[in-house]
Amino acid sequence: MSSRTVTLCPSLAHGSFPFEMKQLRISSDPVFLGSADQTGKQGEPSRKAENHNGWFGPKQNDKSQGEDIYPLSLSAMHARIWADGNKVFIRDVETAFGTYVNGTRIAQDVELKSGDVVPSVPH
Repeated sequence: MSSRTVTLCPSLAHGSFPFEMKQLRISSDPVFLGSADQTGKQGEPSRKAENHNGWFGPKQNDKSQGEDIYPLSLSAMHARIWADGNKVFIRDVETAFGTYVNGTRIAQDVELKSGDVVPSVPH
């Protein structure tokens, strides 16, 4: 089984949540993207946010007064990303707020291209 490394470089749009950059090793086995704040159920992977996994941790800002802030629109298990040959795909896992690629909510497998914006929530 071959794998490839995909770099997720979140760009900050005005009013967006500041996600950290990720270096994900992608193969035919999906990597889940989601919030690290949720306690993993038995059999789920660790939920510790690291730069090489799909879990996103909290942020703090001047207004949070030391409290962790998680984005409301990021579900515990939000999307999955995987490779099929030389192509990389993403799929929403039926989340309430959805998964967006380049501002469009996706409802099926979507092939990612270099420069695609994920997540991007329309204003």
